[in-house]
Amino acid sequence: MSLPRLQIYRSLSTLSSPTDALLAEKALTLLKRYPYHLNSISSQITPELASYLLLQTQNDRTLTLKFINFAKPHQFFNPRCKCIALHILTKFKLYKTAQNLAQDLAENSVDEKGNYFFQCLKDTYFMCNSSSAVFDLVVKSCSYLNFIEKALNIVDLAKLNGFMPGVLSYNAILDSIVRCRKPVRFAEKVYREMIASGVSLNVFSYNILIRGFCAAGNLEMGLRFFEEMERNRCLPNVVTYNTVIGAYLVADWQRSRRATSAAAADSQHLHLKTDGSKESAKRDSPGQHQGCIARQTSRVKIWD
Repeated sequence: MSLPRLQIYRSLSTLSSPTDALLAEKALTLLKRYPYHLNSISSQITPELASYLLLQTQNDRTLTLKFINFAKPHQFFNPRCKCIALHILTKFKLYKTAQNLAQDLAENSVDEKGNYFFQCLKDTYFMCNSSSAVFDLVVKSCSYLNFIEKALNIVDLAKLNGFMPGVLSYNAILDSIVRCRKPVRFAEKVYREMIASGVSLNVFSYNILIRGFCAAGNLEMGLRFFEEMERNRCLPNVVTYNTVIGAYLVADWQRSRRATSAAAADSQHLHLKTDGSKESAKRDSPGQHQGCIARQTSRVKIWD
């Protein structure tokens, strides 16, 4: 497996013609001294040359940012170039810029499941001495856009290829599931996958799960996660307690409302029953019968 990676690295680290090498040298000079003049040669820059320039500047944070800002609106800045940029930005811990770029890739990738996106990340991984943190960032970006299926698929592909997405990836997916009000069984499935993969849940993981199940009206399951949290020596924070207290209040209010509604229904039923008894009593009263007899007698007298 090391041979293909070495070939890819060499193909981007050395340019194919002297003309390209001269253009690369000119671009690097402009980038270092006169970055605003780069537009004058933008039409000559190819995706291969753009990738080469990124690799040449990957140890210089300022030059990397300058080139990415210049390259963003241009067609040569293709998905492969963007993946190289993602690795470099993540390595520099420029997470905000990297997340914006990852969201752009997620929204405009050619496949719905993110297979091509992942393949680009994988192919460029070793060029930049990257880490699994880049996959956490990409999964977080997909989850932020509520591309849950794409995020889950990238996690699966990463694991199949020997990478190890961390708790940040799973937390992002769980949060997206809860925000989208998906059925809680999806959150439970992700939780089981975390356990099976040996990923330790942190306070944020438990807070998301507790919030999701309590919001779905399953206070019992929310409390089970709260108890598990304490068993695993994961200290609850103020968000945890506020969520649980809020869930109890909502549950009490719902019980009170149901009790009030039931009492009102019983009262209305009793009132109707009482009114019916009074009407029946009126119809059966002696005075009413006497009046009827008197009216009937008077009618007989008239006809006589």
